Amino acid sequence: MAPKNKKKKNSKTLSSDVEPLAESFKGLMEAQNSAHAAVGERMQSGEKFKDIVAHNMSDETKTKQKKLEEEAEKELSMKKLCRDLGLLKGGNYGDGDQSPLRLDKAQILRNQWAGGMDYNPAHPRNTHLSGWLRDLWRGDYQAVMGYINRVKKDRVSQLLEARESLLNVSAVFHVIMGARTLCGDNLLSKDARLQNSKVMEVKNEHQKILAKLIELRANIHAK
Repeated sequence: MAPKNKKKKNSKTLSSDVEPLAESFKGLMEAQNSAHAAVGERMQSGEKFKDIVAHNMSDETKTKQKKLEEEAEKELSMKKLCRDLGLLKGGNYGDGDQSPLRLDKAQILRNQWAGGMDYNPAHPRNTHLSGWLRDLWRGDYQAVMGYINRVKKDRVSQLLEARESLLNVSAVFHVIMGARTLCGDNLLSKDARLQNSKVMEVKNEHQKILAKLIELRANIHAK
């Protein structure tokens, strides 16, 4: 009988240890949700996101951030020029260089990533993005299946792994990024949803497409 009592006691101790952690996590999530809602309301009133974030920065930090933003923009413009001139390697099918960056180099890349680099499927001038990418992004199941059915069976995996844009992302990402922008009621994406619906037919069948890609063994560990 002694071991059973000991087990019960250990279970009780574990429960009492976990409860404060769960409550703490719940509080953190509620605070985070409130912060996001507050930012959304301020953006609706016309404030820019970067101005909201910069409000509590020191002058020195603001100057440094501005310099890094300018460097990020300059470097991104050079990448786009190389892409347009055909100087960047095409037909990528892997994760690419995943070497970690630190300090200023990391912030420069972070700034470029936050702006989406050259990834805007709704923009008519972005002709470097394929119809395959656009159909995944806008959630058109029938159009996506049209591409898949036209490819030989032994080439389907290659189609699903093909990387596009300077973000170097594959089919799974296009679906998720499209759903994040075009679906739901996120206040931060409201303007983007309205604009995109004016320039392309949005189907919003992202969940159905993602399930199909997983069924076809798309690489869900791509990064």
